[in-house]
Amino acid sequence: MSIINTYNELLEEHTLKTKTVTTIILFGLGDILCQVIEKYYFLSITKININRMLKMASVGVVLGPYVHLNMCVIIPFFWPDMNNTWDFILSVAYDVVISGGIFN
Repeated sequence: MSIINTYNELLEEHTLKTKTVTTIILFGLGDILCQVIEKYYFLSITKININRMLKMASVGVVLGPYVHLNMCVIIPFFWPDMNNTWDFILSVAYDVVISGGIFN
């Protein structure tokens, strides 16, 4: 069984947990990549800062469930027909104003 098939099965069986763990991993790896780039181009750090990476990864604990709730529960509840132009525009406006406002 491939990794993608296993991941898709986990998404079906444990949706919220899988999305949360995925978000944690991606935020952590993203921060490590940023630190490597900083080290290579700017020479501002000498080694990978694990505390910084853990802080960034911990954002996934909140962001994963929040995005799932927004995209899979709230937006489909208020604007169920994404083929309707008005529903689509309102859902994007909600996402930009409310979600963007919270995390930006």
